[in-house]
Amino acid sequence: FIDDWVDYHTMLGEIHCGTNEVRSPYDGQTAFGNARYGQWWTAVDA
Repeated sequence: FIDDWVDYHTMLGEIHCGTNEVRSPYDGQTAFGNARYGQWWTAVDA
């Protein structure tokens, strides 16, 4: 997942403009293995 709201939506760009970024694969365990994200829809940045 990438945070695309400010850079590509509010700045009037499109998300495909930012998809050339090289990132490490998302393992899922980082967030979903953490009790804080047991109900991921309630999680907020702390």
